[in-house]
Amino acid sequence: RRGGGGNDADKVVLRLSDMELLILDEADRLLAMGFRATLTDILACLPKQRRTGLFSATMGTGVSELARAGMRNPRRVTVAVQSA
Repeated sequence: RRGGGGNDADKVVLRLSDMELLILDEADRLLAMGFRATLTDILACLPKQRRTGLFSATMGTGVSELARAGMRNPRRVTVAVQSA
């Protein structure tokens, strides 16, 4: 929540240790924008037992490394368009 000033009532505390589900959409774009270290730090704070969805238009080396670092048994689903 956003709030004005330093009012403690406007602050929200998020405990990453309580997270059960993590969704990373546009993972390739997050990496391209320089968020690799931030994502790694967040993943390190999350519980090992969680569900993770990682979505990306491209599966470059960075996205593959992120999947290996942040997922226990990653599965890759590829969607291809067929010409008629």
